[in-house]
Amino acid sequence: MNIENVGNPYDNFKNTHLALYAVMDSIVNQYFPLVEALEEGLQQIEEKVFKEKPTGQNTEDIYQ
Repeated sequence: MNIENVGNPYDNFKNTHLALYAVMDSIVNQYFPLVEALEEGLQQIEEKVFKEKPTGQNTEDIYQ
């Protein structure tokens, strides 16, 4: 048996971590459009609340 052919026992561990990282990265990246949509909605509500005269519709928009 040649010791040069054995390889590093941590290679599989490293490859598993890379695969898990890639999956988690993909999942997190899929949330960005949702977060951006929520941010836009909140900005619209803030503009209504702070720049316009308060109305019942503004209150309804906050709780939807």
